[in-house]
Amino acid sequence: MPTIEGGVKYLLRGLVFIVYFPIQLLFRLIYFLWFYFMIKPLTWIWGKIFLPIFQLISDYLLYPFWKYMIRCPIQWVWRQVLFPIIREILLPLCRFCWNYLIYPFVYYVIYYPLYFLWKHILLWFYKEILLPVLRFSEVIMKWVWLHIIYRPLHFLWMKCVYPPIKWLYSEIIRPTIHWFRKIFS
Repeated sequence: MPTIEGGVKYLLRGLVFIVYFPIQLLFRLIYFLWFYFMIKPLTWIWGKIFLPIFQLISDYLLYPFWKYMIRCPIQWVWRQVLFPIIREILLPLCRFCWNYLIYPFVYYVIYYPLYFLWKHILLWFYKEILLPVLRFSEVIMKWVWLHIIYRPLHFLWMKCVYPPIKWLYSEIIRPTIHWFRKIFS
């Protein structure tokens, strides 16, 4: 028996080597070509040619254009025109609208009726009707889960499904795994 296992082991190793070696050789060749003929030259070209050109364009063309044609005029317009208008006209107008139009409407037309509805109608309904029904429903659902779903499924698993699986594992799968371990060790 040990000679047969040794022969099977070496035969399988040889077959795996015959299948795996060409794939590994092709992978290493493609990696070598990719790394030394693509990555290294392109990295050098990027670092020595394109990056300095992009930095030159960025530092001497794009940044001055952004700074002197866009940012500085927008800052001047904001400081000299927009901010004083907002501070002197728009802010007092917004305060007036909030203090005398929006807040009274929200407070007296929306907040008070909703508060009254909650305090005198919905709170009683919530405390006296909804919470006891929810508590009782929770107790019923726990009972249904335990006695109608969990225990029958547990019984079926332990008496019908688990014993054949355990027998299959202990009588077929474990000895086969042990035999293969013995062959490949």
